[in-house]
Parts: sequence; C-alpha cells; structure tokens
Amino acid sequence: MTKAAHRPQPAGDYEVGYRKPPVHTRFRKGQSGNPRGRPRDGGIERTRRIVLEEAYRKVTVREGDKVVEMPAIRAVMRSHLRDALKGQWPQPAGRPRLGPGARESDQGREERHRGE
Repeated sequence: MTKAAHRPQPAGDYEVGYRKPPVHTRFRKGQSGNPRGRPRDGGIERTRRIVLEEAYRKVTVREGDKVVEMPAIRAVMRSHLRDALKGQWPQPAGRPRLGPGARESDQGREERHRGE
C-alpha cells in the first residue's frame, strides 16, 4: 500500500499540495495560529528562586567547640560581621583604605601614580 491510500480524499474539488494545506488543518477564521503564545522567559523569577533556595540552605558551621547547623545567609552574615569587627573588611579596588596604616599605604600609592 502506498501513503496516498491512507490519506482521506479532499472534500469536493479542493486540491491539496504546495501551500495548500488540507481544510481540516487550516487556522479557523478569527483564531490565532499560536493561541497560547510564546511562553514567558521567567528568568528573573527562576533566578530569585535559586538565590533564595541557596540562601536558606542549611550549612554546618563550627563555633568554637560546637558544630551548629544554620541557613547559609546567616553563616555569611556572621562571617562578614566577624571580619568587620577584626578590621579585615574587604576594600573595593580604587577606594581609599581607612584605619591604622591607611595613610602610609595611600601615600605610597599616590607616589606610584605620579611617577616619583
């Protein structure tokens, strides 16, 4: 049997062929060819969900002799606070350092930039 034997015959004298789809597969009048439309990206929502999942993921932290389980965001905040209290807060590049020894390092940087 050939494939033509399995196809239903077109109703009436309508010819099916190049750029002439069967009547039953054509778009209906007044109806879009893509009724649901393109799905939304959802990238921002997906990113927000991932960030929140990771922020509240339980991590194991050692505090002195104890091992404590807490959300990752809390462990990061404790680490930053501890470093800030020690004076080891990271300084962004190009920003003057504040605190003990800052004056000497800033003067050295100024001399290098002037070419002295």
